[in-house]
Amino acid sequence: MMFSQLVFKNISRNIRTYAAYFLSENVMLE
Repeated sequence: MMFSQLVFKNISRNIRTYAAYFLSENVMLE
């Protein structure tokens, strides 16, 4: 249970980081 929660938190953090990076890249391109 705790392990899956850690993995889920890690994945959600990675998704947020990637989304922020992707958005900033789009802003710089435009």
